[in-house]
Order: sequence, then structure tokens, then C-alpha cells
Amino acid sequence: MVQKYTELRLQDCLLNTEFAQEIKTGNNGHIFLKVLREQIADELKLSTPAQASDFAFMKLFEDPLIQANPEGRYNTADISNL
Repeated sequence: MVQKYTELRLQDCLLNTEFAQEIKTGNNGHIFLKVLREQIADELKLSTPAQASDFAFMKLFEDPLIQANPEGRYNTADISNL
């Protein structure tokens, strides 16, 4: 996911003619890419340490990608292991 976001940000930055020219022909293209990687890490909050609240159980239910439904079709809570 981070790789995909990085590719999209790079494509977006390459639309800027000054950035694209510096990457392709400049001697400092590697510096531009390094700064872009650092900026992406800051945008995705990868450079900050995790907090205890990031692992809170109730935060799972706030995430729209995680759908916890105890009465869902594939719930196996009623099956006995005996």
C-alpha cells in the first residue's frame, strides 16, 4: 500500500516540469527523490512512534474497512469445539 502511494505521489510530482527535469537530467535528482520519500513518510505518519491509543480495541469498530458483525453469515461463534 505504501509502495502504491509512493508511485502515485511520484507520478503527481513528475507533472511539475521543474521536478521532472531535475529528476531526468539534474545532478541532484537523488536528493529530490529522498526528500519526496521523507515527505511521504511524514504524510502517512510512518515517522512517528505508535501510541497506545492506536491499538485500542474500540478503534477497530471505527475503521470503515473492518466490518464486525456478530450475527454475520460466516460467524462461527455458535459452533462447539467438542
